[in-house]
Amino acid sequence: MVKNVSAIVGKKIDKYEITGVLGEGGMGIVYRAVNMDMGRSVAIKMLNEGFSGQPEMRRRFYKEAQAPLHPNIAIVFDVGEDEGKLFIVMEFVEGEPLNKLVSSDKPLPLIDKLNVIEQVCAGLGFAHQKGVIHRDIKPANIIVNRSPLTAKIVDFGIATVQTVRAETRLTETGKVIGTVPYMAPERLRDIPSDGRVDIFATGVMLYLLLTGRLPFPDDPVPAVVMQRILNEPHPPLSNWLTNYPPALDWIIDRALAKEQDDRYLTAEEFGADLHAVIDELKKGQVEEMFADAKRLTSELQLDRAFEVLNQVIKIAPLHTEARHLLSTVTQTRSKQQRAEQMRKLLADADEALGSARYTDAISMLDQAVRRDPNNTGLKDKLDAAKEKKWRHDEIANLMSQADSLRTRGDLTGALNLVDKALMLDEHNTAIRTVHADLARQAKLLAQQGKIKEMLGKARDEISAKHYTAAIELLREAGKLDPSQAEVEKLLQIAATAQEEVQRRRLIEGVHADIERCLSSEEFDRATELAELAVQRMPTETSLIQLK
Repeated sequence: MVKNVSAIVGKKIDKYEITGVLGEGGMGIVYRAVNMDMGRSVAIKMLNEGFSGQPEMRRRFYKEAQAPLHPNIAIVFDVGEDEGKLFIVMEFVEGEPLNKLVSSDKPLPLIDKLNVIEQVCAGLGFAHQKGVIHRDIKPANIIVNRSPLTAKIVDFGIATVQTVRAETRLTETGKVIGTVPYMAPERLRDIPSDGRVDIFATGVMLYLLLTGRLPFPDDPVPAVVMQRILNEPHPPLSNWLTNYPPALDWIIDRALAKEQDDRYLTAEEFGADLHAVIDELKKGQVEEMFADAKRLTSELQLDRAFEVLNQVIKIAPLHTEARHLLSTVTQTRSKQQRAEQMRKLLADADEALGSARYTDAISMLDQAVRRDPNNTGLKDKLDAAKEKKWRHDEIANLMSQADSLRTRGDLTGALNLVDKALMLDEHNTAIRTVHADLARQAKLLAQQGKIKEMLGKARDEISAKHYTAAIELLREAGKLDPSQAEVEKLLQIAATAQEEVQRRRLIEGVHADIERCLSSEEFDRATELAELAVQRMPTETSLIQLK
């Protein structure tokens, strides 16, 4: 194996730049490369130096360059020599070698397996008509692309030409072209052969594809395999398979016939028999699939029915019933899809309305109305959404203005605007909260104004010495806001002034009474009144002097 691939990548062979290694064998290496002139990916098969110097190898190598042009044969673009080594530039075939698909955990369906072998037969038939025999048909030389299913034969002419080693030699000095488990008996007998050797090898491939086993099992000693090919019958397919088309037994028997004359004469014959089996399989498959499609349709599993019907038409393009049913399914599916789209559109619109995203909701409802213009319920819902949007926008405008007035201290104006907003949406908790807060602030402000007014009047009454009236006003103000220090202060002043007036009036009365007693020479009575007055007002100097 190539040990250092990175050292090879980027190397140039003529006008081709190597981008990787596709495979390696005893004869040489197959590279992946790019044609630098055309930008096209290619495969370059380069012989080892020892083989390049052999005249027979060179002859066969150039013969490969003349591989026939056919859709199932890899195209050869160029042939040349680089540093003494022969190389062939071939089409780079997308896909995997058939041997990898055989061992894959995703094997091909039976129809596809038969289709691959049919395509191989088509390529071989064309090549045989041109006088070209492959001589090394095997899974590694068949590249399969699954999409679309295409098989291409590679390595025409010298697929695995080898100098015969001890374990594979037919004679001491002979050479063998091919891979032993796929070799036809006539090649092992070293007798003249024709294209039927490729038919035998294709039959081995078909057997391997169907059963996963070689008809003549490989062995570390090639002579054992040769002996099996020459003398032992292949095990019947029924040893490994159940429920398969019986015609395959007959096809395998004919393809693997040990005598050339008992074998298919041409690869086209082989392919035609396979095609007939494929047609029968397709017919049965189509009937089964169509029955499934009808069942799925009746169960309203329309997506699955749609897929199955498309597969039916792909296999049988002229299946009229399938086409009619597909048309019905397509229409019903389309209606369902439209109904689902409408349901989702309305659900999204409801969600948008619930989230107060009225512009989105209106857009969605507008789409719904355009899809179903005769639906009056949808139109009413659209109108209702527009009304909600108008209310929402109007409320937002009113609340914005109210906030501006509130900032400027106009609580009454702000409250009037919030009242209008509340009339548009009386259940709106946010508006009600703002309204209550504004009402509380407005009430407090009005209260403070009234207290201020009462304080002013109380001061006027005090100035006019109407202390009783002042005290009444101040007591009313105190009820409105007991925390007002100014009220308490003025109340103290008024009360003190009122007491002073009352005291002076009392003193004046005592003086008058005593003066009357003195005038009438009622001295004892005057003395008694003076003593009583001093007792009531012991600190009043004028009374003490009068006594």
